[in-house]
Amino acid sequence: MIARFVAPLAASLVLAACAAPVTSPVAETTPPASSDSTQVCTMEYRSYAVRVQTASGQPVTDARLAIRRSDGTDLACTADGQQGCVAPRGDRPSSALSTYTVMTDGIPISRSGENITVTATSDGKSVVSVFRFQNDGCHVRKVSGPDVLTLGD
Repeated sequence: MIARFVAPLAASLVLAACAAPVTSPVAETTPPASSDSTQVCTMEYRSYAVRVQTASGQPVTDARLAIRRSDGTDLACTADGQQGCVAPRGDRPSSALSTYTVMTDGIPISRSGENITVTATSDGKSVVSVFRFQNDGCHVRKVSGPDVLTLGD
């Protein structure tokens, strides 16, 4: 008889513990509207990538990406394990598919948004594109910018 009441109670305690809000300080550059407000964030880690291709549509797997803020600050990592930057080739095999990361939650971006210039270069050819990213207080989001970069002739 007691087991009939204990099992549902235990299940509801587990659900309550798992439903606790998590506030993420990652990429938070603008404080909440008031000091007593709390923003509830998910635990996901967002990133945005572009595919680089030739003018004929062939994938480019050896592109070098320069990722810069409008003030000229370089966001591309220059060393393994470097923090606060984007590793365009990352630690995933996505570069084999010609996909390169251009922004992640790990980069502080303002809530009002910032323009980021991405230059992809390969085999003497390059393409430059401007992206706009914002931070909602928890995660970065792409406002504008292409999904594919096509190297010029």
